[in-house]
Amino acid sequence: MDDVAVALALEVQRLIEVERSRRVDREEWQVGAVEVRQPGRTRRRGRGLLDLGRELGGDLEVRLDLRDPVAQRGGSHPVADGADPDDAAARHTGTITTVLMLLPPSEGKAAARRGRALDLEGLSFPALTGARERVLTALEDLCTGDPDVAAKTLGLGGTQHDLVELDARLRTAPTQRADQVYTGVLYDALDVATLSPAAKRRAATRVAVTSSLFGLVRPGDRIPAYRLSGDTTLPGLGAVAGVWREELGPVLTDAVGGGLLVDLRSGTYVAFWRPTGVRAASMRVLHEHQGTRKVVSHFNKATKGRIVRALLEAGADPRTPARLADALRDLGWVVEQDGDRLDVVVSEL
Repeated sequence: MDDVAVALALEVQRLIEVERSRRVDREEWQVGAVEVRQPGRTRRRGRGLLDLGRELGGDLEVRLDLRDPVAQRGGSHPVADGADPDDAAARHTGTITTVLMLLPPSEGKAAARRGRALDLEGLSFPALTGARERVLTALEDLCTGDPDVAAKTLGLGGTQHDLVELDARLRTAPTQRADQVYTGVLYDALDVATLSPAAKRRAATRVAVTSSLFGLVRPGDRIPAYRLSGDTTLPGLGAVAGVWREELGPVLTDAVGGGLLVDLRSGTYVAFWRPTGVRAASMRVLHEHQGTRKVVSHFNKATKGRIVRALLEAGADPRTPARLADALRDLGWVVEQDGDRLDVVVSEL
């Protein structure tokens, strides 16, 4: 990481350049704590330390020197990450930018056997707490009433009243990590549990899941299993997609910052928010067989899961669709680019 300037607005609201006289030659998962030392204070282990390895998924090491006169003058500037200064999407004050991979949820979910109850305020993206409360309350009201009506509204069969009961007790049901709740082909291929330690830390900040109930969650957020499809309309609330369409824009724009959104959502969840004001790349997977290409759900989901896994393991951090395409080619995929859309062509799993 020679001659790289990384800046961070912490206690001083001003960019500080990382010392150029030193070389950072450790692997990113070895990043430790960052010292924040003010003038006249002696260095003591364990105090004034910000663990960016935990906070940023092990991706950066930043030295903030409060003795620097520039730091003491204050001011406000965007974080320098090597982005084009003329790129409007890169100018997000105070944002450390990186790639954000946005996944769809799974229809099936694994219920926790034990665990603490749901804490809405403890979830990532706290700006969504109010909307989460509204959706949760409407779902509870539905599922504590007539079970037949609830089942029909949720698109369930007459023998699936157990899922209605599941939604009726969401506030008290045990929770577990979202990456353990979501199941299915994509999540089996991603297989977060078997990622390397460095890749797991990257997943904590580079992956988000679209949720009908919670809007967005991070892999480590603790949530209960639930049943609520993205095309559901809840009595007294309206279309779930409509609720999130009004909420997700500012939150995702802030989360992406000057980085790249890799949009891996399925059609139902694309309706929750269409990227504007950020750099974004959508992706579809085409199965090629005997000269014919078509979208096949199983290939699509499994390949997307493997792509996310590979990008996390490689530490790839593309900032444009073209660089994402190059990164995927380097990892062995056949990729064709059409503007902001990438077609990944596969012949077998």
